[in-house]
Amino acid sequence: IFSVEFVRSVTFSVAASGERTVTVTGSGSALGPPDSAVVQTSIVTRDIVAANASAKNDALFDALKVKLSALETKTGAIASLVSVQQYRPAAEVTGYTATRHVTITADTVANAAHIASVASQSGVEGIVAIRYLLRDHAAASRDALTNALNDAEHAAREAVMSKGLHLGVRREVVVPPDDLAPVPYNVVPFFLVPVAGGFKEPDIRIPYVTVHATATVTYAIKP
Repeated sequence: IFSVEFVRSVTFSVAASGERTVTVTGSGSALGPPDSAVVQTSIVTRDIVAANASAKNDALFDALKVKLSALETKTGAIASLVSVQQYRPAAEVTGYTATRHVTITADTVANAAHIASVASQSGVEGIVAIRYLLRDHAAASRDALTNALNDAEHAAREAVMSKGLHLGVRREVVVPPDDLAPVPYNVVPFFLVPVAGGFKEPDIRIPYVTVHATATVTYAIKP
């Protein structure tokens, strides 16, 4: 793990009116509690016959859906995408691998751990993880933008003061369209805890989701 600090881009220019300006880009972030959660995993089966690999995969997927029904998970909340590929392992005959990527949308954020626990005990081979999302992130986005504007002002003030000048009023703010930003999320791997006689669910602390924002701001410069 290491950190890298990039030199901030600062642009000085002169407007058509003759006014001198400085333009910088600020960044900020804010935290918000997730309002939805999706459990992700994969079901992997193998056989020397492609149809058999698919049949084994279907059987494990059907068994998973039956177990999830006990948690009152709606069928529409379960989605999967399966593919079958040929493989040739060393010193073995050519076979086929069926891989099904499964996503299960939890009815509540708190229930995601229970769904992940069921998935972990259903013969899946892929890692089970919970993706916590913040779909309604308007409030957190506003806080992140405020922090980005403060960051830009701080950088602009330092830039002009280094030249013996003073920062004037804010002339323009350019913010990326919010509808182009992906839904912020935080992924947490899920592993059952071994105990005497079996396994138990881990103590999961639902993480806050970080929302990022950037703003390119232009300020007037005073002598």
